[in-house]
Amino acid sequence: MSYESEVLVVGAGPTGLVAAITLAQQGVNVIVVDAAISNNNGARAAVVHAHTLEILSSLGIADAVIERGIRCDKLRFSGDASRQLLEVDMSVLKKDTPYPFSVLISQAHVEEALQSVLESLKVEIHRGNGITGIKRLLDDKVEVMLSNNSTIATKYIIGADGAHSTIRHLVGIDFKDPETGLSYDDPNITNTFQIALADVYMAQVPSPIPLNEPTFQLDRNLMLIPLPSSEPNRLMWRVGLGSPPNADEIPHNPPIEYFQEEINKRNTFDMPFVISSILSSSRYRVRAALADTYNAKIGKTHVLLVGDAAHVHSPVGGQGMNMGICDAVSAARTIIHHMKSEDDADRDLVFQTYTKKTTRGRRTSSRNGDEHDQVVGFWRRRKLEEKFISIYECNSLEAPQHASVDILSRKVWKSVSGCMVE
Repeated sequence: MSYESEVLVVGAGPTGLVAAITLAQQGVNVIVVDAAISNNNGARAAVVHAHTLEILSSLGIADAVIERGIRCDKLRFSGDASRQLLEVDMSVLKKDTPYPFSVLISQAHVEEALQSVLESLKVEIHRGNGITGIKRLLDDKVEVMLSNNSTIATKYIIGADGAHSTIRHLVGIDFKDPETGLSYDDPNITNTFQIALADVYMAQVPSPIPLNEPTFQLDRNLMLIPLPSSEPNRLMWRVGLGSPPNADEIPHNPPIEYFQEEINKRNTFDMPFVISSILSSSRYRVRAALADTYNAKIGKTHVLLVGDAAHVHSPVGGQGMNMGICDAVSAARTIIHHMKSEDDADRDLVFQTYTKKTTRGRRTSSRNGDEHDQVVGFWRRRKLEEKFISIYECNSLEAPQHASVDILSRKVWKSVSGCMVE
């Protein structure tokens, strides 16, 4: 079967769905395809930050995400159960954003909200159809071949198909670590920081653990994030367990026994954690990679890369899905502007603007490439200590053991939340 669209979005994760919504709301004919039948990729993103909420608000989607999630007003980082290092109060952002908070929400629930919007816009999602090739046509379009032998003729392509992007590969864009120059898919990259992630139900959680904030224990490489579940009035927990380079290999899709044993080893509370069931799990290797360019041309057809297809980095700060959503809106608006441009000589300049906006991904990837050389947990403790020392002008952490200082909180959270982005 043959289809035709103005824009083809490849990838039906949050990034691809937001790109399609942005286009469809402006009357653009868009089709979405995804190689996977479903988006059940295991435990992944778990937070939507302030700047991303602003972007989603411009599309009329922010409220749907907020309603499905848990409002988080503070972050606390501790060495163990008894020693707090840093408290970040997000209310310090109230002058910078209408959303001085984050939303704790699983990627699956974000996708649920986005898909309901796409359905109302009558946008087709072709699932279980991977891209097998791209052929240049005689006019200003290309023909994209799908694994079910269907074809789609289109003028623009948005590659939102993740770190192992087929679109990026077919177009011939290199994807390398900015520090080492090694390809993202290089089999020799093995000695990396690993993270075991799982969504679980808990039969018992120590009472000091907050039910509306993440828990980060840096000395123990332990992260716990409360999330809404598919069951009413029942919390799901995102568990993250970090393992430094040269540690034992984390098993693929770690079982419940692995998480219970590891959390027992790392628990510094007086009460135990008891996992009752595991919903999904995954293993993540921390790597950084950047596409050589975020846009390319096949004849007159423009191809834009967004999200993990363009830049992959450390999960520190929960930036992946957030930057992907921001990329998606920027790419879609760039295409809309290009469509409406009447000056053929200069109309391609809008893609340079897109590249400038996505340099945030480049900076983050470069910053986080060696993030775990001295990491303790999901945040680099040494960097936190350096911030304390520089701000308080002391030689130890004794003075600011409990740091709830506006200037520090605002600096840290403006960066993490994306509110530093213009």
